[in-house]
Amino acid sequence: MSGAGNAGAAWRRGAGVALLAALAACARGGALPAGLAVLRPFAYEAQAGGPAAAYGTLWNGSDSADVVDSVTTEGLGAAGLHSSETVNGFVTMRALERPAIAAHDSLALAPGGAHLMIESVPRELRAGDTLALTFWFHRAGPVRAPAPVRPYGQ
Repeated sequence: MSGAGNAGAAWRRGAGVALLAALAACARGGALPAGLAVLRPFAYEAQAGGPAAAYGTLWNGSDSADVVDSVTTEGLGAAGLHSSETVNGFVTMRALERPAIAAHDSLALAPGGAHLMIESVPRELRAGDTLALTFWFHRAGPVRAPAPVRPYGQ
């Protein structure tokens, strides 16, 4: 299987795991939102001047597909969605340009797969901080997602 095939399979597994986790939340009494939402957003600690990454699940509970046009951060600078894949032992990233999320489906942002990359954060991000993220959807408009910062790896 090619590296691109492996990345696609990993993305599908990640999306399946995220969807199962969301469904499990429903079984415990939580309900999935009827519209667009960012479920369980978080980021890891990062050094000032370096990149940071944020994760979560982009859930489309609407009856129509939607597209992520962009993502903005409050006070942190440029951000964009990327995918990661390992080819011949090297990890590479590529931008996810306007990913579509089908109706009643999700896009998993998880370590080692698709993620939100924040370029050159101007200050250190420490556990306990909260990032103000806004995902801009083509149809639904802005969806705000406060993302707590965790120690790396937790």
